[in-house]
Amino acid sequence: MESKSKKSFLKNKRNWVVSFLHVCLYLILAGALTWSYLHQFKPIYAGKLQISGLQDTVRVVYDAHAIPHIYAQNREDAFLALGYVHAQERLFQMEMIRRLASGRLSEILGKDFLATDILFRELDLHKNACTSAALYMNSRHEPYQKAAFAYLEGINQFISENRLPLEFSLLGIAPEQYKPEDLYLITGYMAFSFSFALRTEPILDKIYQNYDSSYLAELIPSGYGENLPQNNHSNDTLKTNSTKKKAQEVAAIFSAALDKIPVPLWVGSNSWILSPQKTASGKVLFANDTHIAYSQPSVWFEAHLHAPDLDLYGNFLAGFPFPPVGHTLETAWGLTMFENDDMDLYREKINPEDSTLYEFEGEWKKFEIRRDTIHIKGKDPHILQVRKSRHGNLLSPTASSPFSNIKSEESLSLFWTYNQFPSTLLEAAHAFIDAKTPEEFSHAAAQIVAPGLNIMYADAEGNIAYWAAAKLIKRPEGINSKLILDGTKRSHEPLGYHSFSENPQQINPTEGFIFTANQPQKLQNHSEFYYGYYAPRMRADRIEKYLESKEKFDTQDIKTMLADDTVQLHRSNAQQMLAQLASVEVEQTPLRQEVFSTLQNWKGEHAIESLAPTIYYKWLYHTLRLAMADELGEADFKAFLSTHFMQRAIPVLIANDKSVWWDNIHTENHEETAKEIITSAFLQTVEELSTQLGGSVNTWQWGKVHTLEHVHPIARGMPSMATIFNVGPMPVPGGMGSLNNIQFKLNGEGEYRASYGPAMRIVLDFADVKNSESINPTGQSGSVFSPFYRNQATMYAENRFRKQHMHADSIAAETIGILDLLPQKAKTE
Repeated sequence: MESKSKKSFLKNKRNWVVSFLHVCLYLILAGALTWSYLHQFKPIYAGKLQISGLQDTVRVVYDAHAIPHIYAQNREDAFLALGYVHAQERLFQMEMIRRLASGRLSEILGKDFLATDILFRELDLHKNACTSAALYMNSRHEPYQKAAFAYLEGINQFISENRLPLEFSLLGIAPEQYKPEDLYLITGYMAFSFSFALRTEPILDKIYQNYDSSYLAELIPSGYGENLPQNNHSNDTLKTNSTKKKAQEVAAIFSAALDKIPVPLWVGSNSWILSPQKTASGKVLFANDTHIAYSQPSVWFEAHLHAPDLDLYGNFLAGFPFPPVGHTLETAWGLTMFENDDMDLYREKINPEDSTLYEFEGEWKKFEIRRDTIHIKGKDPHILQVRKSRHGNLLSPTASSPFSNIKSEESLSLFWTYNQFPSTLLEAAHAFIDAKTPEEFSHAAAQIVAPGLNIMYADAEGNIAYWAAAKLIKRPEGINSKLILDGTKRSHEPLGYHSFSENPQQINPTEGFIFTANQPQKLQNHSEFYYGYYAPRMRADRIEKYLESKEKFDTQDIKTMLADDTVQLHRSNAQQMLAQLASVEVEQTPLRQEVFSTLQNWKGEHAIESLAPTIYYKWLYHTLRLAMADELGEADFKAFLSTHFMQRAIPVLIANDKSVWWDNIHTENHEETAKEIITSAFLQTVEELSTQLGGSVNTWQWGKVHTLEHVHPIARGMPSMATIFNVGPMPVPGGMGSLNNIQFKLNGEGEYRASYGPAMRIVLDFADVKNSESINPTGQSGSVFSPFYRNQATMYAENRFRKQHMHADSIAAETIGILDLLPQKAKTE
């Protein structure tokens, strides 16, 4: 009996072991199959591949950060290889930008993106792209054409291999082959990116139309050259009529559409250049950090191209062959946003009996009308009627349009400089590569229509320069382009454009340095600033103070400047708010005293461990909300917080305790004061922070609330994918207007998630141009399976740098893979 039990036990044990082994085998097999499946999505960094279109073998050497160093026997092969390696890292990013610019996101992402698609169809970027491609890419004779076609061939070669990124499988889509017009869709995306006119003009017009002129005047700092027309609204009637003057919250609706855009928009930038007289090395020092919305993958793709007549290190945009920021051994160029106003909104009066007519100079004119079909994933197509006046397309008042609140007899049309000309940005960017002198760079910069860019230039000979590159509108006297203009009057229309020679520019100034930080600029020989949506001067003033503070600078000084997180203006604002608070009798508690003391001792720094910024920004938000939301409405107030105009208005309002904004228009028989508003906001701030972060100010570190997460488009629509595709969140230093400009939106929640900031940080000394330095916010690769998808994220957050290698020996010392691209053999061989 015992023997039988033992045998049964052993048999069961053997069966269990066999079953366990089978399970293990199945798991191993499943794991192997899964690994094999997922491995196809990983970029290839080593080996040999046959590529059609190559004339000779191209060697691609990947350094320690997966930056490709492309060695070719001719330029066309170099750019074809660039297109191929760029696509294998960033094809999905290229696809998203192409679809955004052409208004085709709904096809793959569904109905939530219909408003965005309608907006971009009405912007006419696709029409401009087709016109530009037909004009400038109709042959392969010019060097820029040969290089651009080669780049497209490289992208299409990668697509044809069917090694598409994982995102395409998740969405169930396949990319179309890339065409010349797609290059111009990228330039259209660049041109639209600076969209502050559309965010800001409806808000300012709402204030102008509904309130006394003092409301706008009291928000404008001196020195910005903004002349506002007077209106006839009386302060005495504001409270009684406020409920009758409910304006359409156009800016809020538009901002909501923009916030859905799944690719990063450009916002601003810093750049400064020092001539040899100001540097320790005796050669030019160059710095640039472009400010662009955070995303994953990051905006810039770095590559080094080498051919017999080319040695180029560039920062490339997805789908665009020539680097807007780059350097050779002889020259370096960068950019910041000019932030000129190249958009005008017109209020068009539509015939109430016939919506195909609009009024101009007392006569009814016929709209140009076309119909577009917008395909929507899982839904019936949307038929869009696009109407065009003499000023531009109407931003249509449909239920899914950003401007759905506009009444039918008054619609807004958009005049945009970009659409008045075919785009020449492709040719200009190519010309930068070969330009060797300031004069040659100036000629290239003069080709740019839009977006407005400050082109920064330096060379090995010691020259430094910049040009504000854009077609700048001449507007009639008395017309303020920051308000919505009257579409019925010829007197509100542009008079033409200034010549490029009138644009702001400097070449080898006696000060020995040049800087641009989106600050206001004047035309040559003009006393007034040109129309623009300029950033506050906080960064510009800080740069200027730094550059005037010592005789000689080295690369470490430049890195210190790029990492600077102190903003004196915010310290000044806080001190003025504290002065108002101190003049009011408020019940003192230990916590309130501790908060007061913390702000009183604040020097304006925004380090991760700082305490005062956490208090200041919540207090500032509540102060602004209590002062302004009654006039603007909550939705437009939220939209207003996203504008440069708001940042410029803050110190003006805080310094003026007699401002009309302090009074709440909804309260009767009482006029609120600055002291009341600021005190109320302070008490609310202390209460909320104690609930959010605890009862001790020592636990209110800035890094707990100021965080950076790089969000992938897939994670926007599929939140469950965030842990796979997103990078972060992580605490970061910096504040609103600091040189380390890691920006965020003011809000009442007290969580300041970074929305945009430096998209790279470059430091270059012409004394060692082959070893310049930079950093990328996340990594080179857009493939989540690549080890270079997020490997720079911590370095970026900690303000560290790595080399931009151009020296063969240093590249060889850090090589992680060599990929040989071979000319594809003919089928007959």
